[in-house]
Amino acid sequence: MRNSYERNYKLLQENPESVFAQLKAHIFTVRFFRFHVSGDFYSYDYFKAVMQLAIDCPWCKFIAFTKQYEIANRYIKEVGKLPENFNLIFSAWGNDWKFPNPYNLPVAQVLFKGQTPNDDWFTCGGNCQECSCKGVGCWQLHNGETIYFNKH
Repeated sequence: MRNSYERNYKLLQENPESVFAQLKAHIFTVRFFRFHVSGDFYSYDYFKAVMQLAIDCPWCKFIAFTKQYEIANRYIKEVGKLPENFNLIFSAWGNDWKFPNPYNLPVAQVLFKGQTPNDDWFTCGGNCQECSCKGVGCWQLHNGETIYFNKH
């Protein structure tokens, strides 16, 4: 798995146009797409390219979790908003985790043993494919809302 991730990252560094053309071709066949099941945005330029992909593919609903708070905040500050079809969720590890969220983006909290969620937090259903098709869970989070996962 690690070799595949490294190979993909190298290709993205060497030929991002090819990677995004391949992504776009794949996205023509789907209605939902999650970025970074493992990983995160590694640069501002990469983040902008992902946002442009979402703009270019309005039929598809995108989702990504990130701890790259500064990159996301910079984009929103410069552009004004995220694409309507992109649900960007800030990741947090425990309810004491501090991070800059001036645009009140949705948050995914990972709770550790002994921590309890706030009453207004949503619970992760544990099946991304099912939730995307039903339009629930992370896929429907709005600004200011939080979903939580128990540490696993």
